[in-house]
Amino acid sequence: MRKKIHKRKVLKKWVRMTIFAILCIICLFAIYLIYYSFNSNKTNNYKFKYDISNNADYRIYLNDNSINDKEYIEMNQPAIASDIDYIDIRYNYNFKGSRDSKVNYLYNIVGTLFIEYENANYGKQVIDTIDYVLVNDKKGVFEKTSGFGLSDSVKINYDQYAQIVKKYIMEKGINVTAYLQLKMNVKIDGNLEGEDYTYDDAIKLNIPLSEKVIMISSDYKENDSKVIDETVNNDINILPFVIGSVTLTTSLILLIYLCKNVIFISTKSRYRKQIDKIFKEYSEILVEVSSSVEYEDYTFVDIKEFEDMIDLEEEYKSPILYYEKVEGYESWFVVIKDNFMYRYILKAD
Repeated sequence: MRKKIHKRKVLKKWVRMTIFAILCIICLFAIYLIYYSFNSNKTNNYKFKYDISNNADYRIYLNDNSINDKEYIEMNQPAIASDIDYIDIRYNYNFKGSRDSKVNYLYNIVGTLFIEYENANYGKQVIDTIDYVLVNDKKGVFEKTSGFGLSDSVKINYDQYAQIVKKYIMEKGINVTAYLQLKMNVKIDGNLEGEDYTYDDAIKLNIPLSEKVIMISSDYKENDSKVIDETVNNDINILPFVIGSVTLTTSLILLIYLCKNVIFISTKSRYRKQIDKIFKEYSEILVEVSSSVEYEDYTFVDIKEFEDMIDLEEEYKSPILYYEKVEGYESWFVVIKDNFMYRYILKAD
Protein backbone atom coordinates (compact mmCIF):
# COMPACT_ATOMS: atom_id res chain seq x y z
CA MET A 1 0.00 0.00 0.00
CA ARG A 2 1.21 3.44 -0.83
CA LYS A 3 2.43 5.58 2.03
CA LYS A 4 0.32 8.58 2.84
CA ILE A 5 2.14 11.71 1.81
CA HIS A 6 1.77 14.67 4.16
CA LYS A 7 2.01 17.89 2.18
CA ARG A 8 3.40 20.94 3.88
CA LYS A 9 1.30 24.05 3.54
CA VAL A 10 3.25 26.83 1.84
CA LEU A 11 2.26 30.49 2.09
CA LYS A 12 1.69 32.37 -1.11
CA LYS A 13 4.74 34.08 -2.53
CA TRP A 14 3.45 37.64 -1.99
CA VAL A 15 2.71 36.83 1.67
CA ARG A 16 6.23 35.44 2.18
CA MET A 17 7.82 38.46 0.47
CA THR A 18 5.72 40.85 2.58
CA ILE A 19 6.87 39.16 5.80
CA PHE A 20 10.47 39.34 4.63
CA ALA A 21 10.17 43.04 3.70
CA ILE A 22 8.58 43.93 7.07
CA LEU A 23 11.34 42.16 8.99
CA CYS A 24 14.02 43.93 6.92
CA ILE A 25 12.38 47.32 7.61
CA ILE A 26 12.28 46.54 11.35
CA CYS A 27 16.00 45.65 11.24
CA LEU A 28 16.84 48.91 9.47
CA PHE A 29 14.79 50.89 11.99
CA ALA A 30 16.60 49.15 14.86
CA ILE A 31 19.98 49.98 13.28
CA TYR A 32 18.87 53.61 12.98
CA LEU A 33 17.94 53.69 16.68
CA ILE A 34 21.39 52.36 17.62
CA TYR A 35 23.06 54.90 15.32
CA TYR A 36 20.91 57.68 16.78
CA SER A 37 21.85 56.67 20.33
CA PHE A 38 25.53 57.29 19.51
CA ASN A 39 25.00 60.58 17.67
CA SER A 40 22.09 62.32 19.42
CA ASN A 41 24.35 63.63 22.17
CA LYS A 42 27.32 64.29 19.93
CA THR A 43 28.87 67.71 20.35
CA ASN A 44 31.98 69.19 18.79
CA ASN A 45 34.17 71.36 20.95
CA TYR A 46 37.28 73.22 19.93
CA LYS A 47 39.78 75.35 21.73
CA PHE A 48 40.21 77.82 18.89
CA LYS A 49 38.88 78.38 15.40
CA TYR A 50 39.83 80.97 12.83
CA ASP A 51 38.48 81.94 9.42
CA ILE A 52 40.43 83.37 6.50
CA SER A 53 38.97 85.42 3.65
CA ASN A 54 41.02 86.46 0.62
CA ASN A 55 40.38 88.84 -2.24
CA ALA A 56 42.29 90.36 -5.14
CA ASP A 57 40.68 93.34 -6.90
CA TYR A 58 42.13 94.83 -10.04
CA ARG A 59 41.47 97.29 -12.82
CA ILE A 60 43.08 97.31 -16.25
CA TYR A 61 43.87 100.92 -17.19
CA LEU A 62 44.03 101.77 -20.90
CA ASN A 63 46.50 103.94 -22.80
CA ASP A 64 45.82 106.69 -25.35
CA ASN A 65 45.77 104.16 -28.21
CA SER A 66 42.38 102.83 -27.09
CA ILE A 67 39.62 103.64 -29.58
CA ASN A 68 36.98 104.02 -26.87
CA ASP A 69 36.63 106.53 -24.09
CA LYS A 70 37.01 104.04 -21.25
CA GLU A 71 39.61 104.83 -18.63
CA TYR A 72 39.82 101.25 -17.39
CA ILE A 73 38.32 97.78 -17.72
CA GLU A 74 36.73 96.08 -14.70
CA MET A 75 37.59 92.63 -13.33
CA ASN A 76 36.84 89.46 -15.30
CA GLN A 77 36.56 91.33 -18.60
CA PRO A 78 38.74 90.82 -21.72
CA ALA A 79 41.22 93.50 -22.75
CA ILE A 80 43.20 94.12 -25.94
CA ALA A 81 46.86 93.72 -25.01
CA SER A 82 48.07 96.69 -27.11
CA ASP A 83 45.60 99.02 -25.33
CA ILE A 84 46.84 98.25 -21.81
CA ASP A 85 48.76 100.94 -19.95
CA TYR A 86 49.03 99.35 -16.50
CA ILE A 87 47.12 97.05 -14.16
CA ASP A 88 46.25 98.22 -10.65
CA ILE A 89 45.90 95.33 -8.19
CA ARG A 90 44.85 95.44 -4.53
CA TYR A 91 45.23 92.40 -2.29
CA ASN A 92 43.08 91.92 0.81
CA TYR A 93 43.65 89.31 3.51
CA ASN A 94 41.37 89.04 6.56
CA PHE A 95 41.82 86.95 9.69
CA LYS A 96 39.04 86.34 12.22
CA GLY A 97 39.47 84.12 15.29
CA SER A 98 36.95 82.77 17.76
CA ARG A 99 38.90 84.36 20.63
CA ASP A 100 41.92 86.55 21.27
CA SER A 101 45.40 85.19 20.58
CA LYS A 102 48.87 86.48 19.82
CA VAL A 103 49.54 86.70 16.07
CA ASN A 104 52.71 87.37 14.09
CA TYR A 105 52.26 88.03 10.38
CA LEU A 106 54.62 88.25 7.43
CA TYR A 107 53.74 88.98 3.82
CA ASN A 108 55.26 90.02 0.52
CA ILE A 109 54.19 90.35 -3.10
CA VAL A 110 56.20 88.59 -5.80
CA GLY A 111 55.77 88.48 -9.55
CA THR A 112 57.01 85.42 -11.44
CA LEU A 113 57.35 85.40 -15.21
CA PHE A 114 56.68 81.91 -16.59
CA ILE A 115 57.94 81.16 -20.11
CA GLU A 116 56.49 78.03 -21.70
CA TYR A 117 57.22 76.02 -24.82
CA GLU A 118 54.74 73.57 -26.31
CA ASN A 119 56.08 70.31 -27.68
CA ALA A 120 53.99 67.88 -29.74
CA ASN A 121 55.17 64.93 -27.65
CA TYR A 122 55.23 66.41 -24.14
CA GLY A 123 52.71 69.24 -24.32
CA LYS A 124 53.29 72.64 -22.76
CA GLN A 125 56.37 72.81 -20.51
CA VAL A 126 57.85 75.65 -18.41
CA ILE A 127 61.35 76.30 -19.76
CA ASP A 128 62.25 79.45 -17.80
CA THR A 129 61.09 81.57 -14.86
CA ILE A 130 62.08 85.05 -13.68
CA ASP A 131 61.15 86.40 -10.23
CA TYR A 132 60.45 90.06 -9.41
CA VAL A 133 60.00 91.24 -5.83
CA LEU A 134 57.24 93.85 -6.02
CA VAL A 135 56.68 94.36 -2.28
CA ASN A 136 59.41 93.44 0.18
CA ASP A 137 58.69 91.49 3.37
CA LYS A 138 56.34 93.30 5.72
CA LYS A 139 55.76 91.92 9.16
CA GLY A 140 54.07 92.81 12.38
CA VAL A 141 52.66 91.40 15.60
CA PHE A 142 49.35 91.60 17.42
CA GLU A 143 49.84 90.79 21.08
CA LYS A 144 46.16 90.08 21.60
CA THR A 145 43.62 90.10 18.81
CA SER A 146 40.65 88.12 17.50
CA GLY A 147 40.89 89.54 14.00
CA PHE A 148 42.83 91.79 11.63
CA GLY A 149 43.17 92.64 7.96
CA LEU A 150 46.13 93.08 5.61
CA SER A 151 45.91 95.10 2.42
CA ASP A 152 48.47 96.19 -0.16
CA SER A 153 48.55 97.12 -3.83
CA VAL A 154 50.88 97.02 -6.85
CA LYS A 155 50.83 98.64 -10.29
CA ILE A 156 52.00 96.45 -13.14
CA ASN A 157 53.42 98.03 -16.29
CA TYR A 158 52.02 95.48 -18.71
CA ASP A 159 54.12 96.52 -21.71
CA GLN A 160 57.34 96.22 -19.69
CA TYR A 161 56.80 92.49 -19.13
CA ALA A 162 55.41 91.91 -22.63
CA GLN A 163 58.63 93.38 -24.07
CA ILE A 164 60.71 91.01 -21.98
CA VAL A 165 58.89 88.10 -23.59
CA LYS A 166 59.36 89.53 -27.12
CA LYS A 167 63.07 90.00 -26.47
CA TYR A 168 63.33 86.44 -25.19
CA ILE A 169 61.72 85.12 -28.39
CA MET A 170 64.12 87.12 -30.58
CA GLU A 171 67.20 86.03 -28.63
CA LYS A 172 66.29 82.33 -28.39
CA GLY A 173 64.68 82.07 -31.82
CA ILE A 174 61.75 79.97 -30.59
CA ASN A 175 58.05 80.59 -30.25
CA VAL A 176 56.98 80.60 -26.63
CA THR A 177 53.99 81.61 -24.55
CA ALA A 178 54.25 83.44 -21.24
CA TYR A 179 52.28 84.75 -18.30
CA LEU A 180 53.03 86.80 -15.21
CA GLN A 181 51.92 85.30 -11.91
CA LEU A 182 51.39 87.89 -9.17
CA LYS A 183 51.34 86.35 -5.74
CA MET A 184 50.78 87.79 -2.28
CA ASN A 185 52.37 85.35 0.18
CA VAL A 186 51.03 85.52 3.74
CA LYS A 187 52.30 83.58 6.74
CA ILE A 188 50.62 83.62 10.15
CA ASP A 189 52.32 82.37 13.34
CA GLY A 190 49.94 82.44 16.30
CA ASN A 191 50.03 81.41 19.92
CA LEU A 192 47.07 80.66 22.16
CA GLU A 193 47.70 79.80 25.80
CA GLY A 194 51.12 78.36 24.97
CA GLU A 195 49.96 76.39 21.92
CA ASP A 196 51.36 77.46 18.54
CA TYR A 197 49.52 77.43 15.22
CA THR A 198 50.67 78.36 11.71
CA TYR A 199 48.90 79.20 8.48
CA ASP A 200 50.47 79.84 5.06
CA ASP A 201 48.44 81.30 2.24
CA ALA A 202 48.91 82.75 -1.23
CA ILE A 203 46.64 84.96 -3.33
CA LYS A 204 47.51 84.48 -7.01
CA LEU A 205 46.60 86.25 -10.24
CA ASN A 206 47.80 85.11 -13.67
CA ILE A 207 48.24 87.69 -16.46
CA PRO A 208 48.85 86.39 -20.03
CA LEU A 209 51.69 88.16 -21.86
CA SER A 210 51.77 86.51 -25.28
CA GLU A 211 48.15 86.87 -26.39
CA LYS A 212 46.51 89.70 -28.34
CA VAL A 213 43.44 89.65 -26.12
CA ILE A 214 43.91 88.75 -22.47
CA MET A 215 41.82 87.80 -19.47
CA ILE A 216 43.30 87.74 -16.00
CA SER A 217 42.59 84.56 -14.02
CA SER A 218 42.70 84.02 -10.26
CA ASP A 219 44.01 81.06 -8.29
CA TYR A 220 43.28 81.20 -4.55
CA LYS A 221 40.82 80.19 -1.86
CA GLU A 222 38.38 82.97 -1.12
CA ASN A 223 37.47 81.41 2.25
CA ASP A 224 39.14 78.91 4.53
CA SER A 225 38.75 77.74 8.16
CA LYS A 226 40.97 75.95 10.65
CA VAL A 227 40.22 74.40 14.03
CA ILE A 228 42.70 73.83 16.85
CA ASP A 229 42.33 71.16 19.54
CA GLU A 230 38.99 69.75 18.43
CA THR A 231 37.34 67.29 20.83
CA VAL A 232 34.22 65.19 20.46
CA ASN A 233 31.74 64.41 23.24
CA ASN A 234 29.81 61.31 22.21
CA ASP A 235 27.79 60.03 25.21
CA ILE A 236 25.39 57.17 24.43
CA ASN A 237 21.66 57.82 24.67
CA ILE A 238 20.67 54.71 26.63
CA LEU A 239 16.94 54.39 25.81
CA PRO A 240 17.14 54.26 21.99
CA PHE A 241 20.26 52.07 22.28
CA VAL A 242 18.46 49.45 24.41
CA ILE A 243 15.29 49.51 22.28
CA GLY A 244 17.31 49.29 19.07
CA SER A 245 19.51 46.44 20.35
CA VAL A 246 16.57 44.35 21.59
CA THR A 247 14.57 45.00 18.42
CA LEU A 248 17.50 44.18 16.16
CA THR A 249 18.33 40.95 18.01
CA THR A 250 14.69 39.78 18.02
CA SER A 251 14.08 40.66 14.37
CA LEU A 252 17.31 38.96 13.25
CA ILE A 253 16.37 35.75 15.10
CA LEU A 254 12.91 35.81 13.51
CA LEU A 255 14.37 36.60 10.12
CA ILE A 256 16.84 33.70 10.26
CA TYR A 257 14.19 31.24 11.47
CA LEU A 258 11.42 32.32 9.10
CA CYS A 259 13.72 32.54 6.09
CA LYS A 260 14.61 28.90 6.57
CA ASN A 261 11.19 27.55 7.54
CA VAL A 262 8.60 29.89 6.00
CA ILE A 263 9.89 32.48 3.56
CA PHE A 264 12.47 30.72 1.42
CA ILE A 265 11.38 27.10 1.87
CA SER A 266 12.12 24.71 -0.90
CA THR A 267 9.25 24.22 -3.34
CA LYS A 268 8.54 20.99 -5.18
CA SER A 269 11.05 19.99 -7.77
CA ARG A 270 10.05 18.89 -11.26
CA TYR A 271 11.05 15.35 -10.27
CA ARG A 272 8.72 15.34 -7.26
CA LYS A 273 5.88 16.79 -9.32
CA GLN A 274 6.24 13.94 -11.83
CA ILE A 275 6.07 11.34 -9.05
CA ASP A 276 2.95 12.95 -7.58
CA LYS A 277 1.29 13.13 -10.99
CA ILE A 278 1.91 9.44 -11.66
CA PHE A 279 0.44 8.45 -8.28
CA LYS A 280 -2.52 10.74 -8.79
CA GLU A 281 -3.44 9.13 -12.12
CA TYR A 282 -2.47 5.52 -11.48
CA SER A 283 -2.61 5.02 -7.72
CA GLU A 284 -4.91 1.98 -8.11
CA ILE A 285 -2.26 -0.02 -9.96
CA LEU A 286 0.80 1.24 -8.04
CA VAL A 287 2.26 -0.37 -4.96
CA GLU A 288 4.88 1.56 -3.03
CA VAL A 289 7.44 -0.67 -1.35
CA SER A 290 9.68 0.43 1.46
CA SER A 291 12.72 -1.66 0.53
CA SER A 292 14.59 -2.41 -2.65
CA VAL A 293 13.31 -5.23 -4.85
CA GLU A 294 15.69 -8.16 -4.98
CA TYR A 295 16.74 -8.30 -8.60
CA GLU A 296 19.76 -10.61 -8.73
CA ASP A 297 17.77 -13.46 -10.32
CA TYR A 298 15.98 -11.29 -12.89
CA THR A 299 16.80 -10.12 -16.35
CA PHE A 300 16.31 -6.37 -16.69
CA VAL A 301 14.24 -4.86 -19.44
CA ASP A 302 14.41 -1.05 -19.34
CA ILE A 303 11.28 0.78 -20.49
CA LYS A 304 11.58 4.26 -21.95
CA GLU A 305 8.03 5.56 -21.38
CA PHE A 306 5.86 5.13 -18.30
CA GLU A 307 2.79 4.52 -20.52
CA ASP A 308 4.41 1.27 -21.64
CA MET A 309 4.45 0.20 -18.00
CA ILE A 310 0.67 0.63 -17.95
CA ASP A 311 0.36 -1.68 -20.94
CA LEU A 312 2.54 -4.29 -19.22
CA GLU A 313 0.43 -4.09 -16.07
CA GLU A 314 -2.74 -4.67 -18.08
CA GLU A 315 -1.17 -7.53 -20.06
CA TYR A 316 0.39 -9.40 -17.13
CA LYS A 317 -2.14 -8.37 -14.46
CA SER A 318 0.77 -7.59 -12.21
CA PRO A 319 0.91 -4.37 -10.16
CA ILE A 320 3.58 -1.79 -10.73
CA LEU A 321 5.98 -1.70 -7.83
CA TYR A 322 7.36 1.72 -6.86
CA TYR A 323 10.61 2.22 -4.96
CA GLU A 324 12.64 5.43 -4.50
CA LYS A 325 16.16 4.15 -4.90
CA VAL A 326 17.89 7.51 -4.26
CA GLU A 327 15.77 9.86 -2.21
CA GLY A 328 14.89 13.00 -4.10
CA TYR A 329 16.80 11.89 -7.19
CA GLU A 330 15.94 8.43 -8.61
CA SER A 331 12.79 6.27 -8.55
CA TRP A 332 12.10 2.81 -10.00
CA PHE A 333 8.76 1.57 -11.34
CA VAL A 334 8.90 -2.22 -11.78
CA VAL A 335 6.70 -4.98 -13.24
CA ILE A 336 7.90 -8.55 -12.62
CA LYS A 337 6.91 -11.39 -14.90
CA ASP A 338 8.60 -14.79 -14.73
CA ASN A 339 12.35 -14.10 -14.75
CA PHE A 340 12.04 -10.66 -16.29
CA MET A 341 11.98 -7.36 -14.48
CA TYR A 342 10.54 -4.56 -16.57
CA ARG A 343 11.87 -1.31 -15.19
CA TYR A 344 11.11 2.36 -15.81
CA ILE A 345 13.58 4.72 -14.12
CA LEU A 346 12.67 8.33 -13.34
CA LYS A 347 15.54 10.64 -12.41
CA ALA A 348 15.73 14.25 -11.35
CA ASP A 349 17.15 16.63 -13.93
